[in-house]
Amino acid sequence: AAALLGEESQQWKDLGDASITEATEKMELWAMLLDGAYSEVLCTPAATTLLELVKTGGVEAVEHYVEAGDGGDGVADTAAVVLCVGAACLSRFVQLNWTGPPGDQ
Repeated sequence: AAALLGEESQQWKDLGDASITEATEKMELWAMLLDGAYSEVLCTPAATTLLELVKTGGVEAVEHYVEAGDGGDGVADTAAVVLCVGAACLSRFVQLNWTGPPGDQ
């Protein structure tokens, strides 16, 4: 029984390590957004992927991306990343056009 528990424990640990890494990346994305680092959010691989999807396939491509759960552990995680990138786009637009400070990019 101890050997079986050890094996299961290692499997859960391996799954946990992957989840922690993915969760950390998402938390960093949200932390950048909350810190006002909108340009940095928009330069992340997740944002680059989403912006390329919008450019090439429009809203339908993003909907498919979210429904397929391609940006995370599932639909909810992918939708959260899309929300974060969208909020960064809107916030950067407002910052550049109304509130300032002027951007360097």
